[in-house]
This record gives sequence, structure tokens and C-alpha cells, in this order.
Amino acid sequence: MKSFYAYNMEIDWPVMEFCQRYGVTYPRHIAVIQMLVDGMIYEDICWKSGFSENTLRKTVYNIAKKAGVENGKDGIRTAIYQIALNGEKDRAVGLEKENKRLQKELNHFRTKLKDLLMRGQEETCDHKLAKLS
Repeated sequence: MKSFYAYNMEIDWPVMEFCQRYGVTYPRHIAVIQMLVDGMIYEDICWKSGFSENTLRKTVYNIAKKAGVENGKDGIRTAIYQIALNGEKDRAVGLEKENKRLQKELNHFRTKLKDLLMRGQEETCDHKLAKLS
């Protein structure tokens, strides 16, 4: 899976998906969202991001408002977890479809192989009969 980085932090794909959907473009804000998802408390996020607590709270409020979620940080976390869950479901459906396609292809090759083997045996028998004649 592709890795994203903001402020020397690896950003999970559901966080990037959330940011792309809701127009969160500042690397600092993306890093804050990742820290929220990682379960960090405001005090630690402030220390790591350089935001004051008031600025952080306002930023989280604005991001939540932009995304149309309530409850600030908990709403953002829930939205991102939902993106991750849906992504895993989509991935599972995609894998299931790929598995069915490969199974079908395998059956096709098995049938071809049986046909070739049968033809090979017939040709061998015809060759032996021709030698005997």
C-alpha cells in the first residue's frame, strides 16, 4: 500500500482519503488528523504540531465542520474509521472477484490440458498402429 508523509509522519491511507474528500490540504492539518486517529490527546498534539490548544481546537472544529461530522475529534475519527472499513470491504470484494476470475481461468487451462493430453495419447496410439502396419 502506498505511504504518504506529512511533517515527517507516515499518514495512513484512510486519513489521506478523508483529507482528499473534504479538501484538507495543509500538511500540518493532515498530520494533526493522523495524530487524532492515532489516539493522541490535544496536549501531545499541540506539543508535536506547534499549535496552541485554542488553535488546535479551532482547527479540529473547522475540519469537522468541513466534513459535516459532529463531535469534533471523535466525529473525525469515526468518519476515518468508516472510510477504512469501507475500503477493506471494497478490497475484499475486489479480491473475491479476482479469485473467481482466476478460478475460471484455471478451469479453462485444465480443460485445455486434458484435451491436449487426450490428443497426445491418440497420436501416440495412431503412431504405434502405423508402425505395426
